[in-house]
Amino acid sequence: MYNNLPHISKTMAEIREYIDSANTAYNFSRWKEAFTLYSYLEKQMALIGHYSGCGHILYRLGFMYNRGHYVKKTPLIAKNYFIRSLIILEKDAEKNDPEALCDLAFMYNVGDGLPVDKGKAFYYYQRAAETGYYRGLYNLGFMFSNGQGVKQDKAKAAHYYQLAATQGHTWAQNNLGLLYDQGEGVQKDKKMAVFWYRRAAEQKHASAQNNLGLMYEKGDGVDKDLKLAFHYYQSAMDNGNLGAQYNIARFYEKGVESVKQNLSLAVKYFLEAAMKGQNEALNHTQDILEGRVPHSTKNKQIQETYQFLGIIQLSKLWPESYVFLSTSCKLAIRELTYSLPTAYSLLPELVELIIRELIINWPEKKYYFTCKEV
Repeated sequence: MYNNLPHISKTMAEIREYIDSANTAYNFSRWKEAFTLYSYLEKQMALIGHYSGCGHILYRLGFMYNRGHYVKKTPLIAKNYFIRSLIILEKDAEKNDPEALCDLAFMYNVGDGLPVDKGKAFYYYQRAAETGYYRGLYNLGFMFSNGQGVKQDKAKAAHYYQLAATQGHTWAQNNLGLLYDQGEGVQKDKKMAVFWYRRAAEQKHASAQNNLGLMYEKGDGVDKDLKLAFHYYQSAMDNGNLGAQYNIARFYEKGVESVKQNLSLAVKYFLEAAMKGQNEALNHTQDILEGRVPHSTKNKQIQETYQFLGIIQLSKLWPESYVFLSTSCKLAIRELTYSLPTAYSLLPELVELIIRELIINWPEKKYYFTCKEV
């Protein structure tokens, strides 16, 4: 959609549309789209000179190079962008430009191009919030919620989240829903939690979609509906939420209502989520590889079959997947492979060879990341 954009001078109204599109892509982690648009906007500077938002564009490009989002992580290029952006942002901040104030605050908050200073981050977010800018309102709420640069105050967090949420800020909507869900800073109200989760979910906010799925699964604030829960989990997973991927895997493992049990898909999603750092999936993957799940059955053959499916998936993701293997996992899998000629005599020999090769290639004395030891 954004390939081969013509580098011709645009009106300020058109440039603002491009900035808004780039920011939307950035906020939803669509890094390729965001980088393409920000790079295009940077080239506009050479055609028409500096314009409102230049500092923001340069900062976002620096952020992507500093984190390695879509482009190769390159600290020197990131530093150059941060230096260039800082000159512009500080001038714009003097004019009380809310976007520049928020960018400066973020730089101080995480240490991008500036030393970490939570107090200054809070100061700049507060100035941005005073203009009524939704990013400033949300981030001020975030600072109060987490006690960053200011004493923790959930009630004030809820206040600022509310102001940003009414302007359509999805993270503010989701976080306000969490406060109502947990009864922090506001009176616990599951229906209000659902209301705000839904508002954010309708804008494809992945965390809100997952949270809304949990509400439908539990019947909190809404009638229990596992079909709708699965729908929201699926939407959240499609938008990159790892917690939702774990929840989808749970549904496939158990088999609920319209979701037929599928242990192959379950282990696939568990292992993929675990490799990306989802803690619950990581713990559950250990249980699968040690032959302890599904917990609902005492049938050892079913547990071993599930364990074997886990090992097959493990081999597909090898060698990156080695980090899951605690000592107890390795021992459990070794014991399982000893029984392969009899217990799994009908399985293709190729699969058996893959697993045996996996076992043989484990370094005997290497210490791996361990979730559980038995």
